[in-house]
Amino acid sequence: MKSRLAFFDHATHQPSSCKDVLDIAFSNDGLDWKGIILEKGKSPHFYPQNVYTPYFYFALALESDLNWNIEANGSMVSLKTSPGNIWINPSKTPFTHDISEPCYFSG
Repeated sequence: MKSRLAFFDHATHQPSSCKDVLDIAFSNDGLDWKGIILEKGKSPHFYPQNVYTPYFYFALALESDLNWNIEANGSMVSLKTSPGNIWINPSKTPFTHDISEPCYFSG
C-alpha cells in the first residue's frame, strides 16, 4: 500500500513525490488513532531532498544504518541512525535522506 505520510519541498512548500517509492506493509490506518500515522515498510531507495513534514517525524532503522542530513543553525549536519535507534525530526524542519540501497523502516 502507499504511504499516508506528507512530505513537502522546503523551498516551494509543494507536496514532494519522495514517498512514492515507499512500500508500506503495515499501517495504523484502520485503528482510528487521531493525529498519529504509524507505518512499517521497505523501499528500494529513499531520496527526500530538502523536505519537511507538517508534524514530528520519527523513523526507526530496522536492518541497516540510515544516513540523514538535517538543517541545524543555518547549515546542514550529517547524522546516522543505527538499527534500533529512533531518529526524530521536528515539524517543518527540512531534512535530506540519501539511501541508494534497499531500506527497511518503521515511521
